[in-house]
Order: sequence, then structure tokens, then C-alpha cells
Amino acid sequence: GTVTYGARPTQKKPSKTNAYNVTTHANGQVSYGARPTQKKPSKTNAYNVTTHANGQVSYGARPTQKKPSKTNAYNYNTHCKWSISYGSRPRFNKPSETNAYNVTTNPDGTVSYGARPTHKKPSKTNAYNVTTHANGQVSYGARPTQKKPSKTNAYNVTTHGNGQVSYGARPTQNKPSKTNAYNVTTHANGQVSYGARPTYKKSSETNAY
Repeated sequence: GTVTYGARPTQKKPSKTNAYNVTTHANGQVSYGARPTQKKPSKTNAYNVTTHANGQVSYGARPTQKKPSKTNAYNYNTHCKWSISYGSRPRFNKPSETNAYNVTTNPDGTVSYGARPTHKKPSKTNAYNVTTHANGQVSYGARPTQKKPSKTNAYNVTTHGNGQVSYGARPTQNKPSKTNAYNVTTHANGQVSYGARPTYKKSSETNAY
């Protein structure tokens, strides 16, 4: 007629919000699964939880840095040992939409950018060739060092294979007036030569010769 009770635990029962496994042994002893020594992860920063055969609870690695923002996402990997690694976050601001350049994510997760030109982009009125090389480097064709010729004093322009720009010779003296024309010759090398200008005044219309 003796009534026996199972052992009453010597520590407080776990709260409903932090339940863990309870085992009643053959001798009536009650044991609890391990209570984690750190706080449970928040819902916005969840990580994997494993309960081992001995009742021990272990958590996957909690990242030591803040999660990336939605506007600056980068790749992350969860490894076999539950550690989390992130691809490198660029150390400089992302390029503006008007100055985009190529972005490459390398096999090791690092992010590299194509070269950003060190000088301003050419204006629309003074455009020159732009080449993006295989390594992402950007090079520009030569920008002429002198002003472009005016529309009334045009001369030949040549763009060479290396992007260098050269101009035909600009005459060193004023162009002849319409009333004192003389022959003009443009040579193969772009040099301009003029026929002889008379050394005396033209005869008047009333004293022809």
C-alpha cells in the first residue's frame, strides 16, 4: 500500500517557451536534455539546431558580422560544420548607373570590378574610341592636343591604328582673299603649299596689260 513517486527534479522545470527533452529513467530519476548556454537565435537570424544522442543541443555558427542589406547582397555558403562564410563585400561604393562597369564573382567568392576610367568620359561633341580589354581595362583613343579646326578652315584628319589622331598641315599664313587667289596644293604628306603671290599690285581695270 506504499505509494512512491518519481524523483522531483532539483532544478526548475523549463518554461513552455524553452522546452527541452525530459526522460524518466527506470529508477524514477528524471533527466533533462541540455539547456543551451546561449540565447536562442532570433527569428530574423535563425541558424540550424541539432539535438545529439546524449541530449546535447548545438547550434550552427552565428555570423559575426551583420547580414548584408538587400541593396548590397553578396554570396554566402553554409559549410558542413555549419559555419557560414560570406563573399567579399566591396570596399568602395557601387558604380552609379550612368558609369556601370563589369562585375565578376570569382570562384572563391571575391567580387572584382572592371577598371573605372581615371578621367572623365569624353563629351558627346568630342567623342573618341573606347576599348574594353579582356582584363576589364578601359582605354581611350588619343584626344587631340589642339582645338579641332573650324568649319571654314578644315584640314584632313587621320585616326591611326593605335588610336592616335593626326591632322593635315594648317597653313602658316592667311588664306588668300577671293580677289587674289593663287594655286593651292595639298601634298601626299598633308603639307599645304601655295602658288606665288604677286609682289606688286594688280593693274587697274582702266590700265590693262
